[in-house]
Amino acid sequence: ITSADLVSLQLLAGLYTRQNDSFLSFTTLAFKDMQGLAVQPVSVASPRRALTFTSDAGSPRLLSWTLDLDSPAQVRLNFSEIVNASSLLVSRISVQSTAAGGQAYALTTSSTKTANAASLLLDLSAADGNALKSNDGLATLRSNSYLRFTAAGAVADMAGRASDLLASGVLTDRFTP
Repeated sequence: ITSADLVSLQLLAGLYTRQNDSFLSFTTLAFKDMQGLAVQPVSVASPRRALTFTSDAGSPRLLSWTLDLDSPAQVRLNFSEIVNASSLLVSRISVQSTAAGGQAYALTTSSTKTANAASLLLDLSAADGNALKSNDGLATLRSNSYLRFTAAGAVADMAGRASDLLASGVLTDRFTP
């Protein structure tokens, strides 16, 4: 399976999350045996259910993020897998001045219009954007721009597995004041 195929499958909410929603069908063109003969097809009308199923037990992880405080102020969150955009809880996201904490601001009213994806674009509300811009020791440079999930479940993957708490902040990859 290619990476593109995997992404396409992960975007199908409610499919391929357990054995009872994992089915396969194929035509005679899908495979050939060792003598070059086509396999017997499995029709879409009567697909085969997976005999065994190993679920993805991992929670989505924040890989990187970017901060752009220009108008419109935005944060891009890049995850290890496709996440359910509607599960995003901005109240569990904090921007802080150091990995350990330092000065911090918890987002309150920002939101995303992004579809389910491995990368979510968060539109900072005027309140959140202005709070970050008005703090002299926070988010003024790349070196004082860290993001942290203050509680587990800031976002969930397509199977409903919640993100873990980020005990220490993740330094921004790109910062635009």
